[in-house]
Amino acid sequence: MEITTFVIDEADPWYCDAAQVLIKSQQERSPNTPIEIVSVPLSHPDTATNNLVANVCKTKAMKQVVHAAPAGAILGFIDADAMVLRDISDAEDLLDDCDIVLTSRGRGNVYDFNSGVLFMKVSWRVKNLLTAWEHQAELMLEDVMLFSKYHKKYGGINQSALGSLIETDQLGGVIIKRVPNREWNALNADHGYAIEQSRIVHVLGPLRRSIRHEDKTPRESLKGLIDLWKGWHVQVTER
Repeated sequence: MEITTFVIDEADPWYCDAAQVLIKSQQERSPNTPIEIVSVPLSHPDTATNNLVANVCKTKAMKQVVHAAPAGAILGFIDADAMVLRDISDAEDLLDDCDIVLTSRGRGNVYDFNSGVLFMKVSWRVKNLLTAWEHQAELMLEDVMLFSKYHKKYGGINQSALGSLIETDQLGGVIIKRVPNREWNALNADHGYAIEQSRIVHVLGPLRRSIRHEDKTPRESLKGLIDLWKGWHVQVTER
């Protein structure tokens, strides 16, 4: 399995540090699943839409990786603002009966799914879907009304574009399986359980604000994750 994380140029420099923490956590907790950092240029930067453009750039970069891979290759994509807590090598087994695995919203999380962790088995069907996904994301960047139609349910453009393809039955025969966020991509509502239950933690919301010292009094339930992230950060910055 080949796993990639993307760092968008001109985006918040914190993501560069976060990506290094992700790599360090993987090396310690899941040593047989190396992650490659890929730097992605931000196309036509505009301060008003940087986050939206970065989301589309990530979709484009993911499509390029998938299209360059041979049929049958197993790929993983993990957002840079994540950390690995347990072995993830058996993610390949999740693809025995499907083409793509994404993490489904758990109780208390806002959106229908989160595409910050994805696994896929490459085929011509998957490549076609990634092309359609990229095209839909580009459309939403230009068409605010189209984006707003799906934003409330799915969130950012990357997720809204895929969500729209799912809703309108435009997957082209690709089988998508959902696995629980809490195990594979712990989000805000899952963070209090992550130390005991999660393989991958997405550093969002109060957890991120505490790590970035924006919340001066972090929640007690987050302190274990905060200490882990900061410990790995010290190791990667002192090299």
